[in-house]
Formats: sequence, structure tokens, C-alpha cells
Amino acid sequence: MNKVLRVSELTSQLKNMLETQFNSLWLTGEISNLATPASGHSYFSLKDDKAQIRCVMFRRQKQGQKIKLENGMAIILSGTASLYETRGDFQVIVDYIEPAGEGELRRKYDVLKSKLAEEGLFDSDFKKSIPYFPKTIGVITSNHGAALHDILATFKKRLALSDILIYPASVQGQTAAAEICNQILSANKSNLCDVLILARGGGSLEDLWPFNEEKVVRSIADSKIPIITGIGHETDITLADFASDLRCATPTAAAEAAAEDSIGLIRKISNHERRLLFLINNTINLNEQIIDGLEARLRHPRDRLNSQRDILSSLASRLEQNIRNIISFNKSDLISRKYRLENKSPIINLSHLKEKVDHFEKAMTQISSRVICDKGNILSAVENHLYALDVKSTLKRGYSIVSASKNNKILKSVKSINIGEEITTQFYDGNAKANVFRKSKVDSSSSQESNKMLRKRNKKPTL
Repeated sequence: MNKVLRVSELTSQLKNMLETQFNSLWLTGEISNLATPASGHSYFSLKDDKAQIRCVMFRRQKQGQKIKLENGMAIILSGTASLYETRGDFQVIVDYIEPAGEGELRRKYDVLKSKLAEEGLFDSDFKKSIPYFPKTIGVITSNHGAALHDILATFKKRLALSDILIYPASVQGQTAAAEICNQILSANKSNLCDVLILARGGGSLEDLWPFNEEKVVRSIADSKIPIITGIGHETDITLADFASDLRCATPTAAAEAAAEDSIGLIRKISNHERRLLFLINNTINLNEQIIDGLEARLRHPRDRLNSQRDILSSLASRLEQNIRNIISFNKSDLISRKYRLENKSPIINLSHLKEKVDHFEKAMTQISSRVICDKGNILSAVENHLYALDVKSTLKRGYSIVSASKNNKILKSVKSINIGEEITTQFYDGNAKANVFRKSKVDSSSSQESNKMLRKRNKKPTL
């Protein structure tokens, strides 16, 4: 299923597409429907004999333009294709406009500039340095132009000490380029000048075109004499400016760059003189202070020898005292060590150990005798107890063991005997059999007393 777009989405995509694909284009045509509202923007149509396009030039871009737009004017413009989304109108946003006649010259200018730049005519590595104090300055310009007047007035104002040579040449028209080249060649052949000024006043692109001619640019680049250009106004930049050794915005600026300012130079010399005198005086004062300090430190050799002798005597006394102290300390230490060694003599240690051994031997003898006696008493008690627990000893004291004759099971209670049953009675010296014809119970109190006496008699001795 195809995607359904909103109108705003389509216009946004078309605007992005146009501004991306046609972000830098050049157009030529005639202005119509020109409108300049209070906002300062200019709205117009650019048309030819078959079509027209709406254009807008915003106030910010108009500030750098020199021409005044009018209906019916043939122009060349550069800009970006776009779309006014609110109304869906196709338009060109303009950033530069020039009359159609200057457009061809501008194209030739750009082509020749690229060509000469590729050849290296504008490289800074080939630029010649401008002499600081030129003896002779050559000026190539029109005899009747304002540029020559401004240059001479600047030289006079600055009290330039250089000689001035004028090389008159046309600076506008068909013959201007050839005359400029001839004068540059003439100045190089005569070799009288240390620097050349090539200048003229302001004008349109057509007026300044001789300074964009290829032969003029090559003559400037081939010149052995450094050339300063001061052509047109500050915004005018010709190909001659690119090829020159120094480009200045105006003829006056070119004269200031070529000629030294005598008044300023005198002022600089005076400042340097005052600074030099100040430094000299400071250096002299500083050296005087250093000499005074060295003089105060300077001593007679005899005084220095006496001082060194006193120091040596003091060091000898300190050394002697230190030696005595060391000997005394070592002697005391030696006595102390001797005393400690005597206290640690093997003979003394053996005597002490022998006394300890004798003491331990006596103690062990006493302890052994006491232990043997105690163990003997315990052994006798155990022996007596074992004898008392012996069955035969018990039987001798009048006791007997009664058991059933049929299974030899010892009878411990009268309850386990039946009347008429045969029993066997064991005495210490034999057995006897009998039949039971009557049984009776013993009183419990007398029985408990006899059992208690029996347990007391049979109690084991404590080890």
C-alpha cells in the first residue's frame, strides 16, 4: 500500500531535495516584479523569453552589494534553489548579484586566476622583500590621476628622503595593459629604482580590468624590482595584487609602505638615543657599585695569611681535643667490655650450672621418694581391695552362692525360687544340694542395712 503524505511532509522533503541538489547555482536573466517592503528584503522574478523564477534576496545579503536593483535590469546571480513551504512556491534564495556585463569579466577573472595560481605566480615563496630605506622609488600610474596626487602628497607629508621617478602609463582603456608592461620593463632595464609602486584610483570591474590582464600579471611576477600595488579601493582586489610583492588597499597606503616616515624615524631615533643613554648610565652605575663591593672585599695577603693561620691553629686544637676524647671513650668502652667478658666466663657459668644441677638432683630425689611411697600405699590399698573382692575370701567369711540346679542360674531373690525346686549351694570348700519346701521374705529395713554394710565393705580405694 502506498504511503499517504501530508502536504507539509511533501513540501519539507521537496525543500530538502532542492537545497541539497541545487545548493550553489548561477543564473542570468532580467529583473521583473521587483518589490522591496519595509523589512529590507527584495522580492523579484528572474525571467528570460521562455520562463521565469521567483527570487528573494534578504537584507543581510544586500548589505554587501554595490548595485541598485531595477525592473528590466539584466543580471547574473548566485544562490540556492528552495521551496517556500507555506505556499508551496518554488524560489531561489539569492546571495550575490552583479550586472550581466560584469558577469563575463568575472568569469574570465576566475579562470585566469586559477590558471596563474596553478603556475605558482601567486606563491609567497617567490615574493621579494621590500627595502626598508629605498634610495629611489618608481611610480607607475597616470600623470593626471588622483592616485599620483595622493602618492606625492604622502611622500611630502612623511618627508621622504627617497628620490621619486614617475613612469607615466594609462591605467584604463585598451592601451593601458601594454603601457603598464612597457613601464615595468623600462624600470627593470634602467635599474634605477629600489622599489616600484603600481597604482590607480577606484572604479568598476571594467575600469580596473587592465590590472587583470595576463601580460600585466606576468610582467609583475617577472620583475626583478619589488613591486607594491595600490589599486582601487580596499574591496577591489585584482590579479596584479596577487602577483605583487606587497598588496596595499589604496595608493596612499602603497606610498606609506614604500617610503620611510622621516618624522617617525627621527622620533624613533630620539627615543632610541634616550633609551641608549639611560642604559649606559645604568650600566655605569651598576659597574661602580660592583667595583665598590669588590674593593670592600679586597684584603691584603698578609691579613688573609694571618686569618688562615688562626683558623689552622683552631682546627689543630679541635683535632687534638677530639683525639683525646676518642681515646678516653675507647678506653672506657674497653674496660666495660672486659668486665662483661669476665662475667660471661665459662668457668663462672659452669659453677652456676653445677649448683643448679645439684639443687635439681636433691629436689628430684625427694620428689621420687615421695612419689614411690605414695604409689606403694595406693598399691597396698588396691591389693587389699582386690583380696576383699575375691569370691573365695567372701565364701570363707560365711557367705555362699545359691543357684538353680537345672540351669546353674544364680538366684538373687527368693522370688526366683519355686517350692520343691532343687537348688545348689556353693561353699568355699564344696557344694550342697537341697529341695525347697518353704520360703519367706526378710524384713526390708534389716535387708537395706545389711546391703549398706556390704557395699561399704566392698567400696574401692581411691588411687
